[in-house]
Formats: sequence, C-alpha cells, structure tokens
Amino acid sequence: MKPIHAAHAWAALALIAACHLDQLVNGPGGSAGGGGGPPPPPTSGNLKVTTSTTGSNLDPDGYTVTVDGTNSQSIATNSTGVTFTGIAAGSHDVVLSGVAANCSVSGGATQTATVTASQTATLAFSVTCSATTGNLTVTTSTTGSNLDPDGYTVTIDGTNSQPIGSNNSTGVTFTGVATGSRSVALSGVAANCTVSGGATQTVTVSAGQTATLPFSVSCSATTGDLTVTTSTTGSDLDPDGYTVTVDGTNSQPIATNNSNGVTFTGLAAGSRSVALSGVAGNCTVSGGATQTVTVTAGQTATLPFSVTCAAITGNLTVTTNTSGSNPPSGYTVTVDGGQSKNIPASGTASYSGLTATTHSVQLNGVPSNCTVSEANPQTVSVPANGTGQASFTITCTAPTGSLTVTTATSGPSQPSGYTVTVDGGQSKNIPASGTASYSGLTATSHSVQLNGVPSNCSVSEANPQSVSVPANGTGQASFTITCTAPTGSLTVTTLTSGSNQPSGYTVTVDGGQSRNINATGSTTYTVTATAHSVQLNGVPSNCTVSEANPQTVSVPANGTGQASFTITCTAPTGSLTVTTTTSGSSQPSGYTVTVDGGQSKNIPASGTASYSGLTATSHSVQLNGVPSNCSVSEANPQSVTVPANGTGQASFTITCTAPPNQPPVVNAGPDANPLVGVLYTENASFTDPDHNGPWSWTIDWGDGNSSSGNATSEGTISATHTYPLPNSYTITVTVTDAAGGQGSDQKVVTVTL
Repeated sequence: MKPIHAAHAWAALALIAACHLDQLVNGPGGSAGGGGGPPPPPTSGNLKVTTSTTGSNLDPDGYTVTVDGTNSQSIATNSTGVTFTGIAAGSHDVVLSGVAANCSVSGGATQTATVTASQTATLAFSVTCSATTGNLTVTTSTTGSNLDPDGYTVTIDGTNSQPIGSNNSTGVTFTGVATGSRSVALSGVAANCTVSGGATQTVTVSAGQTATLPFSVSCSATTGDLTVTTSTTGSDLDPDGYTVTVDGTNSQPIATNNSNGVTFTGLAAGSRSVALSGVAGNCTVSGGATQTVTVTAGQTATLPFSVTCAAITGNLTVTTNTSGSNPPSGYTVTVDGGQSKNIPASGTASYSGLTATTHSVQLNGVPSNCTVSEANPQTVSVPANGTGQASFTITCTAPTGSLTVTTATSGPSQPSGYTVTVDGGQSKNIPASGTASYSGLTATSHSVQLNGVPSNCSVSEANPQSVSVPANGTGQASFTITCTAPTGSLTVTTLTSGSNQPSGYTVTVDGGQSRNINATGSTTYTVTATAHSVQLNGVPSNCTVSEANPQTVSVPANGTGQASFTITCTAPTGSLTVTTTTSGSSQPSGYTVTVDGGQSKNIPASGTASYSGLTATSHSVQLNGVPSNCSVSEANPQSVTVPANGTGQASFTITCTAPPNQPPVVNAGPDANPLVGVLYTENASFTDPDHNGPWSWTIDWGDGNSSSGNATSEGTISATHTYPLPNSYTITVTVTDAAGGQGSDQKVVTVTL
C-alpha cells in the first residue's frame, strides 16, 4: 500500500465528519439552503512519478522525488513509479534530487505536473549518465636470448599491479581506471634485457574507452654451448667409451668414436677446462687428456679429442681331466672356432699371442659315453701380458643301449593298453597296439614282461621274455595279443509320476536295439561287457527326465548293468495375448489387465500384454481402469481358452469421447473492512479441474469500477482499489478458461471511516 500524506488524510476525514454533522443537525438536506443537494465534488487527486536511467556508471542508490518542497519519497534509478495520493488539484512543482554529477535529467531536475481531482497524473523523469572511468590493456613482446623465464609485473600509478608473461600479445587489462594521464611501470626485467622507451611509460586513459600500451623488451645472450667429439684409432679400443667433464663438475659419457659429439649447453662464457677420462692404459690422447676451450656467449664452441690405442696380447692354457671307464685316448681343442690342437684325455695344450680379450674354447671328440662337467664351449678372458685358463673335467661310463617293446592286439573288447616292466621295474604304459621305448640300459640281457592283460585276451609269446640290448644299439621285444568279446545283461527301468503321463516310451542302446517300455516298467538286453549309451525316447514336452538322457552304463562281464530313468510329468500350459484398441478423444495412457482376478499387468491404450505358463484351460480376462468417458465393445470380463503349447487371444475395443468442459472454481476470499481512501488489495484464487488455460479474469469492485487481467497458471489473482466513500460493496471475481467456461465468487467489503 502506498503512503497517504497525513495532512490530506486528516483533511478528508474532517470534511466527511463535517458533512455528517451538518446532516444530523440540519436534516438530510444539510445546511446548504436546507434543500438536501448533492455532496461537494472532490478537490484532490494522485500523482505517479516514474524514472528511466540509461548510460554508464548509474547512480547505485537511486534518487528522491519531492512535491512542492515538502512531500518526499525515495525512487530507484529505473522505477515503474511511486505514487503521491491526496494531492490538491492544480499545478505542483516536482523535484528529482540525489542525481550523480555524471548524470543529467532531460527537461531539468525540477518539472511541473498538473493534478486533476479524482484522477492520477503521471510525470516521467529521463536520466542519462556518462562513464567516469576507462580501461587499460598492457602487452609485452620480448626478443633475443636468455629471456626472463618468470615474466614481469605491470603496475599502474605505483599501486595497481598484475603479472604478465614475457610475450603476451593479448595483454592484461586493468578495468575501472581513473581517466587522465597514468604512469605504467614494467618491473622484474632481467639484467640482460632492456625495455624500449624505458621501464616506466605514460598513457592517457579516456572515459568509457580502453587505452593500450605495448612494452617491447630485447634480451642478449649470457651463455654459450660446447660440443666435444672423439676419434679413436688403433687396436684393442676401449669398449665402454670415455667421460667428458667441463670445469671438473659437468660430465657426460661419450663413445670412443663420436663424430657428432655430446653438447654442453648454458655454459658461462669464457675459458673452460675440458677433461677426457676413462681412457684405457694402451691408449693415448693427442694434446693431453685435459684441454682448454673458449666459449663465446650465444655461440657453440667445438673441441675434438683424438685417441690412439695399441694392441695388447696374452696366453691361454687348456687343461683336461678324464675319469671313469672306457675313456678315449685324447681330444682336440679349438679357440674361436679355429687354431685346433690335440690334447690328451688328461693333459694340457697352450696358446700364445692371443688378443687380450674373451675367447671361445671348445673341447671336441668327446665320445657319447663321456660327459663334460663345464660349459662346452666355454668363454675365457685372456689378460694383457698374462695367461688365461680353460679347464675341462670329463667323466666316462660303461656303454649302454636302447630297448623297444611292441604290442599288436586283435579281436573284440580290447583293453586301451597295458603296462610293461624291464627286470621287474622301470614300468611304462603301452597302447594295446603300439610301442614303448627305454634308453640307457646296460648292454646285456634283460627280462621284459607285459602286465594288465585281461582274462578275455591271451599273449602268443613267452611273457616275460628275455631280450639282449646291444651297446649303442636297440633290442626288440614283441607281444602279440588276441582278445574275445565277453557279454553281460543290461536292465532299463522307468518310473513315471505326475499328471498327463504317456502310456510308454521307446528305449535304444547305442543308437539301435529299440524296444517299447511302459511309463513305469523295465526291459532287459544281452550286450557286450563294456560301456553302452542308453537313451529314453518319446518323452512328451510336459514331462522331464531327472537323469542324464542318454546315460552311459557299464555292463560287467557275466553280470548286469542298470539304467534307471525317473520321469516327472506336469499339466500342459500355453500363452495368452491381450490386445487393446482405443479410439476417440481424451484417451487414457493405458489400463491394467487381470487374468482370473490376479496376475495384473499394465497395457497401453492401444497395445498388447502377454502371459505365459497358463494352464491349458479357460480363463477370465478383465480390462480395468477404463475411465467413465470410455466404453468397451466386448464383454468385460471375457472368457478365453488357452490351448496346450499354443496362444489364446483376448481383444478389447474401447471408444472414448471428450468429457464436458468444467469451469474454473473461484475463491474471492473472506469479507473485509477497508478504510475510506485507503488502497485495498483483493487477493482471490482459482483452480481449474481441466487445467484449461490460459485464463482471463475480472474483478467488479461493486462501485461501478472494475479491474481485469490474464493468468497463465492457476493460483492467486491480485488487484488494488480505493473506495472514496463509506458503504457496503459486493466484490465479484470472475475467471474464464480457454474454452469459455466461467466461474465466479463474491465477497462483501464494508468501507468505513
């Protein structure tokens, strides 16, 4: 509610009280001639003041509006208005104060407004503000060598600082900088760098604009590089290269011959001491192992080392030591695949003038009954001016031979294999028809026996048999086995339980020998004494076999094997598909369907729902959740027969019609008692059962005036009104939906003084 000036309120109340007193004393006509004429016309109105402010650096705390130098209100820089009520009709001076110095008021800060009785005059102030500050962007460009790695710092007027990279073409920006001449300093510049134009420069910042200041920095090199190369000639070069060290501290490895060299970077300019270390004793460095080179800033100096190496030699002694039986008279020894020499079975052989390095030494002519303990060949290091040693320890044993045992089995019911033993030990598996081999047997006579021969098989040869094994040769032992087929019995038993059992099945053995068998019964076969595959056939889909089917059964010789099948049968089942087809308007999103009063499933308005595993019989299918504006063509529920192992169908055809539009429900709120001349706010609310927006609304204030508006959502409707005279008024609130449906509500307001 907007404030009412106290003087005007008291004046209005005094006038109304005087009128009532006059009527009480002088009758209904009052004192004006006693004729009962109309009340005097109103003498005041309202004044609404608005503001619109544009530009930059707007006044943050708004302004003050003053009418006739006494009546004041605060107002924002951009305001839809403040209202002065009870203003005497006529011309009034209106002043907008608190305007910032960078802002100007169109038409002046003091303007005149004319107020008409019982009406609201409006006065709009338009304010334009100009910028009071500007921006400054500083960039850097740094060239040369050994640039400052951590960049610089930019400072404005000695206080406002930001870091900046050594090369930043985008720059850093200072915002809200006071206009005028600004001092800009670039600090943190390395000693080898200079700033073009000086490290402190001046730039002018204009209001509302961005000034730019580029700093150009040039840096000179402070260090240089050094590349060291090596060239090594001669014999017996150093295999692991050398080490280069600069000034006794900075080291790198380098190969014996490195024409590209290794490079030291960032060396201080001037004379540098370079040492080549790790040079072998048989090698010399031309000009000495330590040399001096001058490094120039910004350049790469080079220093080549030239090394010459002389060949170094030594001797080698090879020793043999042979033990055991049947040793040879001697061997031959070779060095590096050549330089062959004879050596006794236990003796030595010597070599001289070998290069002082590692050599491969091999002992040759070692017979098969002898073994060398050491690696052969072996690697031996020959020291410079010294003697390397290669020792071979040889052990010889009595000669041996091999034995091959062969089996050939014929006839039915053969075993998968046997075991064979030599001299009562050394047992090995051997196939029914195959071989087994022995090696390292002494060259003499051995007893060979075939074991694990089943009772239905016989061996033609002597078992065991005696076999001679020749030295370094192979003895032979052969066994010929003949087998006959044993037989036994096989009994197949069935045990069936549950509903819908078949009358019987068929049973097959090894894919043949088919026989009928009762659902619960047995049958017996005579078969070979071995493993057989037994399968029960003709099992219907509603029955399951507990055991493996087929199952493997072992039939013992002259005995009986057993195959049992336990079968459980259940009532057959089927499936059911429910289909909905919905047409018309205001359709639901879907329904629920139940089978036999349970098994509830959601189904679309037009779609399907499926059930599986239902008993093959008749079922009651019901469609639920059908709204009142829709009707089902078929019987609901309906009876559907589900076939065994098939699918029953239930179809529902639904037709829907649009429900009638329901008007909004309006609540005008409780009765109220506002005061004369005081702004009254009506807060009504509404809901729409159909949510059929948007909505329009009107409020009839009951005194010949009304307010109206629109709403995009259900909820509260608010409007304000001022009653000039005391009385009882009926407020009517009406809301109209998008389909023209109307709802309304009324309340009574009693306006008093």
